[in-house]
Amino acid sequence: MKLASIFFLSLLFIAGSAYPKEGTDSALGFGFGISKKEALEIIRSRGKRILEDTVDSKRIRTVVFDSTAVDLPLDTLDTEVKTSLEFYRDKLLSSSLLLKPKDPMKQEELESQLSEFLTARYGEPVNREEVLNITAWTWHVDKVRVILSSDPGKNLLKVKYIYEPLNQARREEELKQRQRGKPSDPAREMFIEGNYSAPYYLKENRQ
Repeated sequence: MKLASIFFLSLLFIAGSAYPKEGTDSALGFGFGISKKEALEIIRSRGKRILEDTVDSKRIRTVVFDSTAVDLPLDTLDTEVKTSLEFYRDKLLSSSLLLKPKDPMKQEELESQLSEFLTARYGEPVNREEVLNITAWTWHVDKVRVILSSDPGKNLLKVKYIYEPLNQARREEELKQRQRGKPSDPAREMFIEGNYSAPYYLKENRQ
């Protein structure tokens, strides 16, 4: 990838929100820890359309909107672009860029560009895993976990940024609930969430 492309990608992925609360900015124009209301204000100010606004039993609310809140220095012609935001206790936990090109060859090209950028910025990934046809690379950056996943079968690429302090708080609460006799529901995980048998990193990496 050319140096100019890496520079512009860098601007994209470190762009922060005008509403930082936790002192740490996520990628894609949103600060970790902001509320759903504040995130919606950003989305609407960019003229984007909200596609999903859902909540599950684990205090996680997901908002998905079309395109991104920032400009992408990528050739996204004939590519479906979405941004997914996850909130835990009304604080932004993670942000994800979702890319679904129509052409499988374009999927490989975008994967190469994103992998090259993330490696140039954060060094070699600390982990690489393959499950079925899904490959995931993981980087740790201060308090943030960055995951690039590729699913050629669905022509889907995802770059997900997870704020670990808030993610750890979520895990600890779920553990306490199980210890109090409130185990997770395998049927719900398998048939509704679709992640009962998936490895942990893939559970974290799903929409």
